[in-house]
Amino acid sequence: DADVICLLVPDDIIPTLPITPGAGSLVIVASGYTLAFDRLKPPGDAGMVAPRMLGPEVRRCYEEGVGFITAVGVQRDVTGTARARTLAVAKAIGGLRQGALELTPMQEAVLDLAVEQALSPMLRRVNESFITVMLEQGIPIEAVLTELFLSGEVERTYRLVRLEGGAAQTLHHSPTSQYGQLSRVGRYDHLDVSATMRELVDDITSGRFADEWDAERDAGYPRLEDLRGKALAPEILAFEEDLRTKLGERAVQR
Repeated sequence: DADVICLLVPDDIIPTLPITPGAGSLVIVASGYTLAFDRLKPPGDAGMVAPRMLGPEVRRCYEEGVGFITAVGVQRDVTGTARARTLAVAKAIGGLRQGALELTPMQEAVLDLAVEQALSPMLRRVNESFITVMLEQGIPIEAVLTELFLSGEVERTYRLVRLEGGAAQTLHHSPTSQYGQLSRVGRYDHLDVSATMRELVDDITSGRFADEWDAERDAGYPRLEDLRGKALAPEILAFEEDLRTKLGERAVQR
């Protein structure tokens, strides 16, 4: 009987929920995934309010009154009020304070999944390669990880990108850094990264990934558990914990 139903649970769980929305109800999802790949087909209105950040940060931004950028879209409008009601939900959580992007659920899902599957794995591999090369030069692992993560320099650089723009933030770097970055960027032109990215994005847009993820869920997530076990091995977690205790913000707090 609810007028608005917000499904704030993982994408793979939504199809298993025992809900029967009415024809006049608006179902809101926080990710376009289930609507884009037909895992959710409500009889009434269907909208999307997808904050461009992690869930806990959404609440923190609301409490701080700073807002955040949100992707907003309507998949189905039976009542003629789906767009207005979806925007009302976005406004209520602080999702319009910094502006919103109007995207279809499919556009949002493809963009979100592509960052996770096409961009993030590449960045991980780049970091791993960089660490290996630095270790070959005799640089301690602690120093390499400090340069990449613990110092916060990369994080703050990306903050400048957000606040000032990618081009303008370059002026904050030393002339040596500017010349080195700009003169060497072409050295990677021979790598056909786009080809692999297109293959991964095709897996997404074709629905193959959604089918694979459904099968993984139905099997009880065996591969996910195996992958997590390797990525979160106890020795890795212990090393990272020890390093964060000795260096960075946690060291200051002691």
